[in-house]
This record gives sequence, C-alpha cells and structure tokens, in this order.
Amino acid sequence: MNYFALFFFVLSTLSASATPPTVRRYKSSREAFEGPDRTITWRAWKETSGGEFRVRTGDRYLGGQVWEHYLGFELYRASAKPIKLSMIRLESEAIPEEVVIRPGLRYAIVKVTNDTMTAHKGMWSWTAQEVH
Repeated sequence: MNYFALFFFVLSTLSASATPPTVRRYKSSREAFEGPDRTITWRAWKETSGGEFRVRTGDRYLGGQVWEHYLGFELYRASAKPIKLSMIRLESEAIPEEVVIRPGLRYAIVKVTNDTMTAHKGMWSWTAQEVH
C-alpha cells in the first residue's frame, strides 16, 4: 500500500512538471506597450482670443495605426452668452456637427478617428459665434 501511494505521488509530480507554464514572451520591451490605449492623453487648457471659453486637445491610440483625436471646449462660469461652434476641422477632416456651449451646458467634446495622423499632429480650427 505504501509503495502504491509513493508511486502515485511521483507519477503526479512528473506529469505536473511536464506541462510548461504559460508565459508570454515579448520580442522587445516596447512590444508590451504597442496595443490600444484606454485613456485619452489630454494637453493643457488654452485660452481663446475672445475670452469666453477655453479649449484643450487630446489623443488616444486605438492600435493598428488608428488614432482618436479630441477637441474639448469649456465655457467660463462668468459667461452668460451661448456660443455656437461650427466648421470644426482637424486638418482636412471636418466634423459635420455644430456645438453650442452655454450656461448649464458648459462643456463639449468632438472626436475624429483616423489613420493618417499620429498623436500631437494636425491643427484644429473652428468658427465661434454668439447665439442671440
């Protein structure tokens, strides 16, 4: 009986060690960071020339050379004027929507997804006008 228990223990130990552990091996140390990013990398707020609102830009890598580019608007608390933002563009890509920021709805974010630009490239443009 003791020999059977010893034989069973040795056999189970050998079969467990015969299965290699699952280990992911990367080709380089940077390969682990080339996948999609779950967070948006935002840059600092910038004041606009009119002084009624400010803007900031952000980027997120989706993988496969595809990026999301963001433009955020914030109306100042002291401002009581609604502002319509239209003709929003990132380089050659137009955003078809118009955005209105106003007291009670002070923030707006627009997004462009593309595979022609990398992070931190491209100029945003828009037209801002007061809504009466």
